[in-house]
Amino acid sequence: MSLFLVIALIGLFLIFNKKEETLKGALPFSSFEVKELGGITLIENDISNLSFILPQDWDLSESSFSSLTMKSKDFVPLDNYLSGSFVPQKGCRIDLTVRLEEEGTKEDIFYTENKKLIDNPELLEDLKNKDNDYQIIEVSGVKALYHGIKNGDLGTNSLVWITIDNIVYVFESFLFGENKDACTIDFNKLLETVSITNK
Repeated sequence: MSLFLVIALIGLFLIFNKKEETLKGALPFSSFEVKELGGITLIENDISNLSFILPQDWDLSESSFSSLTMKSKDFVPLDNYLSGSFVPQKGCRIDLTVRLEEEGTKEDIFYTENKKLIDNPELLEDLKNKDNDYQIIEVSGVKALYHGIKNGDLGTNSLVWITIDNIVYVFESFLFGENKDACTIDFNKLLETVSITNK
């Protein structure tokens, strides 16, 4: 596990774990509702107008590092230390963090930075290198930022950033381990089910 990855994980923990009562920062697990609809598990969050379908036969749980965690039933972490507990040796894991931020204030940790990259894709070329891939993709009919961080031959940490109306949505998956190809497919399928509506 690279030192960069360990530092990045600790940084994300410290930032995303900041849950303020003023409804700024990361939304808690308790703000998400689970609905069973004829063999489909729909996850909804009314605060952020977000819904998506949980991959079939996956588990949903609370996390100290994100708003919620989704794992395939066969998930086995690389190790039980902080940095390795996210990374699959077997199975798949996807984390979601939804942050309420206010552009131009102290709560604006990710919103403006990622919105700028989404709105100005020409800036991505200067950020790309052999270990970092950036692309503009579409999720729920809106532009999103894909950031893939390669970790040697082990795999890729894939993040998808969506910024809408002072809300940051981050879908993250460590595409490592013996099932990384299948996990990549599951990650992309989950993104296809995402719906963000204006109410």
